[in-house]
Amino acid sequence: LATMQAAYTGGLAYWYLAIGGGGISLAIAISGWGVYRLRESRVLTINELLQKRYKSKNLRVFCGVICFISGIINSGIFPIVGGRFFVYFCGLPLEMHLLGITIPTTYFVTAILVLVALVFCFIGGQVSVIITDFIQGIIVMVMFIVVAVTTYRVVQWEHISKAYISQPNAIDLISPFGAADKNPFNIWFVLLGIVIYLYRIICWAPGQQHRQSATDAEEARKMYLLNFLRMGMGWGLLFFVPAACFAVMHLNGFSDL
Repeated sequence: LATMQAAYTGGLAYWYLAIGGGGISLAIAISGWGVYRLRESRVLTINELLQKRYKSKNLRVFCGVICFISGIINSGIFPIVGGRFFVYFCGLPLEMHLLGITIPTTYFVTAILVLVALVFCFIGGQVSVIITDFIQGIIVMVMFIVVAVTTYRVVQWEHISKAYISQPNAIDLISPFGAADKNPFNIWFVLLGIVIYLYRIICWAPGQQHRQSATDAEEARKMYLLNFLRMGMGWGLLFFVPAACFAVMHLNGFSDL
């Protein structure tokens, strides 16, 4: 959702991030840069790798604590965003009254989301999480394809081009090489995004732990390549659909929609 919002606001200039980052990711996926050697080290976490590299268990514990705290904070964002989404999407009242206490409805819905996740974990353990996540992935990919095909049947590329060119700030919406103060998704944003792509190859804990579970280094490389192909389908949807929405919202020919 955040990527779609950015792609809608930033226009085609935001696409340069996907082109640059996608190219870098494809090269890494084929070559196995970083992924292959990390699996060969046979470490389970980056913290363990730091201990081996610098011969310091204290450093491993320190980095592990930082990783734990940042993970808790990061994971805490998702339920509250999900709860707020359901409140606004379903048109629920913003506040609810319980035993004389006024509680934001978002907190109540978020509590339900977290409770459902906990039930999954406690009843079926990690296996239930893996299986349900896999099923969810299949459903989402099918939905991605349906939404993409449906969107393209309604909005063609010529509509998107006409919508962006007709805007007074067309140059900023089309190219990241415009003035930095007028275009938030300028060339510096694109370059920083590519650096983050490189950084995340090894340092993003969830992805790193998935690949470290491979039987060997070659399988880890293939896992990364397959994941890149899966993400590539999502990227196409995340960037095309916001552009199509922009055309629908800015061309008179779509006023009925």
